[in-house]
Amino acid sequence: MSATAMVERPITVPELREGCDDEPVTDDPEHNERWAGELLRQGIEEKDVEAVRQAGALLVELRDTTSLADPRQPHWTRRLLEVCRTAYQMTADPAYGQIALHLDRQIRAATRVAGDERLAHTLLRRYGESGSVVDLESAIESATQALSDDDHPGRAELLHTLGVALHRRFAHTGDLADLRKSVETLTAAVAAVPEGNPDETRFGVSLRAATRELHGHDPSQPPEPAPQRPAADDPAEPPATSATGAVALLERADRTGDTEALAAAIELLEASDEPGDLTNLGIALRMRFEHTRNPADLDAAVDTGRRAVDQMPVDNRMRHVTFAMYGAALGARYEHTGSGADLVAAVDAGRQAAQMLDEKDPAHTNVLLGHVRTIQAQRPGGYSSPPSTGGMLPPLPDPAAESERRVRTAVDLLTRAQAIGDVAVLEPAAELARTAGSPHMLSAILHTRHRMNHEPADLAELVDVTRRLVAELEPGDPNAAGRHTNLAGALYNLFEAGGDPAILDEAVAAARRGVELGEGSDQLPALRHNLVNMLHQRHRRGPSGADRDEALAAATGAVADPAHRNCDSCLDILASLYFDRFEASWDPADLDRLVSVLGDRLRGVGELSGEDRARTTLNLVSALRMRYQRRGALSDLTTAVDLLRDPGADSEHRAMYLVETAILWRLRLEAGDVPDLDGLDAAVRDLREALRSFPPGSERWEGTLATLGLMLMRRFEYSGVRGDLDAAVTAFDAAARVGSLPGSHFGRALVLMARHRAGHDPADLDAAITAGRRAVALLPDGHPERTSALCNLAVSLDRRGIDSDRAGALAAWEAAASAPAGLTWARLRSVYGWATCLAEGDGPAAAVDVYALGVDLLGLLAWPGMARGDQQHLLEQEESGLARDAAATAVAGRDPGRATEFLDNGRGLLWAQALRLRTELDLLHRARPELATALARTRAALEG
Repeated sequence: MSATAMVERPITVPELREGCDDEPVTDDPEHNERWAGELLRQGIEEKDVEAVRQAGALLVELRDTTSLADPRQPHWTRRLLEVCRTAYQMTADPAYGQIALHLDRQIRAATRVAGDERLAHTLLRRYGESGSVVDLESAIESATQALSDDDHPGRAELLHTLGVALHRRFAHTGDLADLRKSVETLTAAVAAVPEGNPDETRFGVSLRAATRELHGHDPSQPPEPAPQRPAADDPAEPPATSATGAVALLERADRTGDTEALAAAIELLEASDEPGDLTNLGIALRMRFEHTRNPADLDAAVDTGRRAVDQMPVDNRMRHVTFAMYGAALGARYEHTGSGADLVAAVDAGRQAAQMLDEKDPAHTNVLLGHVRTIQAQRPGGYSSPPSTGGMLPPLPDPAAESERRVRTAVDLLTRAQAIGDVAVLEPAAELARTAGSPHMLSAILHTRHRMNHEPADLAELVDVTRRLVAELEPGDPNAAGRHTNLAGALYNLFEAGGDPAILDEAVAAARRGVELGEGSDQLPALRHNLVNMLHQRHRRGPSGADRDEALAAATGAVADPAHRNCDSCLDILASLYFDRFEASWDPADLDRLVSVLGDRLRGVGELSGEDRARTTLNLVSALRMRYQRRGALSDLTTAVDLLRDPGADSEHRAMYLVETAILWRLRLEAGDVPDLDGLDAAVRDLREALRSFPPGSERWEGTLATLGLMLMRRFEYSGVRGDLDAAVTAFDAAARVGSLPGSHFGRALVLMARHRAGHDPADLDAAITAGRRAVALLPDGHPERTSALCNLAVSLDRRGIDSDRAGALAAWEAAASAPAGLTWARLRSVYGWATCLAEGDGPAAAVDVYALGVDLLGLLAWPGMARGDQQHLLEQEESGLARDAAATAVAGRDPGRATEFLDNGRGLLWAQALRLRTELDLLHRARPELATALARTRAALEG
């Protein structure tokens, strides 16, 4: 039949003509067909009915405007049929279904395919996938038309297809005529199939299903079909339990997607307990799951596979197939549920299967690989009786491709573990990396698994693997820096697990080498970061100035990189190291750096946790407070107070917030704030609340007690209530019993001295001197706080007034006033006490040089780098007429020239700094000429 015979007249489809006027229709039919295909694809993907309609309109236009003799007409008609079916599925509009049937009849009338069993079966299969009634009706018409040829070679299969299709249509319409016709047709199909053909079983399954349903609706019908073949005189030998019929049915189902063949195979195999049949039943159940997506099929496949494994004889040479298919079932269930236990069991089964084979066997590698993550779809028929070969497994792939595939699968498993915490998948991932010969991939897997389950064996293997990777490096290898750093990380983890200092030393050396090799690369900040972590850890275990300074340099270099500037960990370690160095050297520059780093961390890191933010805030407040106490800049005190506006949500953080707030409040009172008794009461209450948050005897508990004692003493000064003073003594007594902080003894000396002044009890004065001496003993030479402790001890000794005490007071004042690292304000107060004591005991002339030291200290107190307001505040608070008293003492000691000098220097200090007048360098030049020359050059450079 010619191609033109398929179209009687072009059909008119108004529904498909809407909205195509604006489409880019051209005179080129191929262009218009491609455009129609694009519209159809868009409509299917985006569920856009209008796009599907426009595709149909273009195809109708092609058919209407092209000669009926055009050989492309049949193709366009099939494309239009596809459009109509799609439109019917999307809209359920019967008009589209009728058009599709009309087009289908035209196509079948024009081709021999209408009589082919494959068309009917394909239509029925497509109906099973889409549920389209159009496909079902087309299947029935195709089969019926083909069966009009009584001699059709595929008559049995067509009868079966028609019977099943009629049974399916009954489910839609409920018409018992369809169900009765289905039973009649399927009975004929069973009778038409040759005896012994595997299709006999498959057709019988369909017939029994239809017969049972008909009996349910019409009890007069038999519940089971009548036997189709007469019984022989002698009973036939029962079929073998592992007959090849089931395998043939499975192969047919795999080749054609025939669900009836699959159902028949399952029914046949379920009647057997033979291990080979159980193995094939597991395969069949997995195939059925692909159609049904019913998890019960996978569960049944796993159970069946386990039974097959248990029953397979140990000496059976196909035993590896049973284990492989059991692993495949477990792997398929893992793919559906994500159960790590299933995956591990799958790999175990695959490994056992591989161990049963020689490594040169083509099945060996694939058995192991196929059960790791993506279980390979094995062809059915994996076991038949009698067994022949293991050829059902895929051939051995190329070794290089195999290794790459294993690594790729290992990466997938590692990604899954990292994404959802599925640690079970890391065992097969590690095995893949080992067998693929990829130590780098193996190190990443071991590192991840150790972080998740902390297994020592993983850590030991990780160290061995990373050491091997470093040992295998060739000169100039671009991965050298990363490998050394990875080795350092593995060693560091090993050190944390065992605490061996030698391991930590090796880790530091590896990290240092990584930094050296990474110079100039974009990885350098991260490499420095790793080195910082390890040096910091080693410094904490045994304080080392060299480790601390190297870590500081590395961390500073790391955060200098713009991409690493806000690294939370580096900033945190920087702050810790600067604080450590400041406590060791009391260098104000380190305190400045500490404030800067903590401020950067608080401002620059948006992802700080609540705990980290609270801790960083408290550390910054503490650093600002220490800087204020050393320099007296009110801006530091104000900033610290502002930072503590939020008391923090966590109870421990709230307690520390309350303690720091009370300390800052006390400092503000000492700086000249107007006293507020209500505020003092609140501060005392807050400190007592905070005290309950800390374990008794802890350092924080002791420090809070000392702060409470000072606050009670301040409240006594403004209220005059003696009970506050007694409570302050009690608080300091408790703190001093712990005795780990010098401040406890220092504060106890202060409050006992205050109570002695109030009550004149000599015992309080004696106790104050004892506490003061204890405080001085706990503070090493060079510690800034030692100056204050010496000054207060001298005051107590001078007040007691016995001969030996005077000498002790003078010595303490002299030591305090002369300490270059001491707090300037404490040195000035010591100058006052020292000079006054000398003038009273030895005459005014003896005190003139001491006052000269005090006048020189005024320039250090209000140094040029301070704000003018801070300079003036400090001079008003601490100078208190020192220059005047010094001048008076010089006059009394008959030294009027020194008196004039004292007055000029005191009176003109702020003016000289405001005008940026320079100190003469003559004295410095005589003592250190090289420093004087350098300073002169610096001045010249600054002044342009």
